[in-house]
Amino acid sequence: MVTCGLPSLLGLFLFMFPFSYRGTKSTLVAHLATAIEAATKHLCIKILLLTFILSACVPFVVKAIKKREKKLAPILIRVGDIPLTKIVTRILAATTSLMVWFQIGPNAIIGTETGQEVLYILLPKLAINLALVQFLVPLIFDFGLMAFLGRLLTSTMRRLFRLPGSAATNCITSWLGDGTLGVMIALRSYQDKKYTAKETAIVITCFSAVSITFCTTLLAQANLLEYFPSFYFIVVFSSLIAALILPRIPPLSSIPDTYAGEETPSSCASRPAEVPRTGNTFCMALIEATEEVSNRPPLFQLAKRILYTILSLGVDILPGVMTIATLSLILANNTPIFAWLGAPFIPILRWCNMPDAEQASQALFVGFADMLIPSLLVRNSPHLLTRFTITALSVTQIIYLSELGSILVGGPIKEITWVRLLYIFVLRTLITLPIIFLFAKYLI
Repeated sequence: MVTCGLPSLLGLFLFMFPFSYRGTKSTLVAHLATAIEAATKHLCIKILLLTFILSACVPFVVKAIKKREKKLAPILIRVGDIPLTKIVTRILAATTSLMVWFQIGPNAIIGTETGQEVLYILLPKLAINLALVQFLVPLIFDFGLMAFLGRLLTSTMRRLFRLPGSAATNCITSWLGDGTLGVMIALRSYQDKKYTAKETAIVITCFSAVSITFCTTLLAQANLLEYFPSFYFIVVFSSLIAALILPRIPPLSSIPDTYAGEETPSSCASRPAEVPRTGNTFCMALIEATEEVSNRPPLFQLAKRILYTILSLGVDILPGVMTIATLSLILANNTPIFAWLGAPFIPILRWCNMPDAEQASQALFVGFADMLIPSLLVRNSPHLLTRFTITALSVTQIIYLSELGSILVGGPIKEITWVRLLYIFVLRTLITLPIIFLFAKYLI
């Protein structure tokens, strides 16, 4: 029991309990990520450049070896035997990152609001979170905590959100720590066959909100810090309403309930944490937690698996983020495409008496590119209603291409496509916008 309890308690403390440090309130793992980023940022950027160059070269090396009919190492097959679309993405990532590093090319690509934003700000944070989560998350996965919560909360989570009980840890980590941490935990859960493709998609698109700390950044940007309690309440409330609705309708409901590497959906009743067991639920949860601890791999195998996962995820995800995030920011900053997308909403916003309706309509969809942009667009608006509504909406929309969308499209779940992400983004906007607007209009 001690072997099960102490590591799990440490995992809970690391991922789920926020505290203040140097004026910033977040979880310990988020503070660790911030400290590591500050100490190693320049080194991290150089490693990223090397990763992009090598990831672009590896597929050609693999093809050359296969032509000679020589045996390939499993890791080379995993990172190098990939479709043409991923090869093109990696080549673009290597090219773009080198253009930004050497400041060669048009400003639309290498500028501070596009390529530099992605390479120097977004990617170091993402890469460090990816590595840190892989090293620390076994405290939650391999020492009984997920099995314990899976049995204890299965009924509630399955009934409300169509998720296993163990997803409660993932959801809380996203809200209290960092949305990126939650995404990495969810992807790790999918690869370990703890979540199905559908469950992973639900967790990521319904619960991977930004941290409390980032919310305060957005509020400060929009001159709304004094409204933080009201702001955070309505963000959580509207997000929970969206989380109740979205798993029950397409496109999330149409994603297959299959585990990684499987083609046939499995029924809920056949999953370990969902099989009915007689006796007290709490006692059954403890028994299953201790069983999971006894079945965990040796430390050497665990360390090997962690390093393998970091390498494969890093090569899979990071080049996609570099390419897709840069393209998204180029479109957001240099084209009117998001203004066009928001134009049909202008009459609706005017009918609702939303001040600065034209500006607000553009901000409705520009959040699909990056979460920071909507509050930037309305920060100079003299109308509290507009600033509050758009800033809160940018948090509840969750899907943004500069980070989350890039991770998902380049990730291991092939059912998550651009079209589905845009569909989910629009649905989240349609569900949460009326709630936020009514709250802002009548209660603040």
